Amino acid sequence: MGHENRAVCWIDDNTIAVTYNPFTEGDDNSDKDSANEIHIYTLSNHKIELTNKIKITKIDIITTEISYNKYLNSFIIFSDNLGVAVISLTGEILYHNSEFKVNNYFAQTNLFLTTKSKSVEINQIII
Repeated sequence: MGHENRAVCWIDDNTIAVTYNPFTEGDDNSDKDSANEIHIYTLSNHKIELTNKIKITKIDIITTEISYNKYLNSFIIFSDNLGVAVISLTGEILYHNSEFKVNNYFAQTNLFLTTKSKSVEINQIII
């Protein structure tokens, strides 16, 4: 697979998502303006198969954290540079706020944690 330093998350017991930049990976016909992608891999019978490529335009998802929220059926992606984004399985950006800076996200509770000075802030996105 060769996805060192890429964000990765489980979608279910047999499926993972990995952020991917075609230009950085040296894909043919790609350039620095090529859309980032989320690659979906299915694990079956001790084999890994690339089953989908989701193109992500308008935002850089490479140096981020990624989680899958099964209730929203979407990816939650965040970093200091990006802020927070919610991206559907088709690549549609459902929500993006570059000012929303978080330290962690917990998919089970759909809660974001942010530490500030001597306090902890808890937030939730409802879509």
